[in-house]
Amino acid sequence: HFKPTKTGRYALTCAQLCGDGHARMRGVVKVVSEQEWNQWQKTEAEKNSSSKQQASVTIDKVKA
Repeated sequence: HFKPTKTGRYALTCAQLCGDGHARMRGVVKVVSEQEWNQWQKTEAEKNSSSKQQASVTIDKVKA
């Protein structure tokens, strides 16, 4: 488990032997403030709601 105590970028490594290439299973986790997280969630929700509206095209319009 990883429990950050401050914001920043942290290197991580897979903690379970799970197959070939295990030694290369690495990543980075970015820890942000609660305010930054809330803003990110709001922005993503707005992007997703607008993309759903744009995607609502009926098949007859696609074939036309």
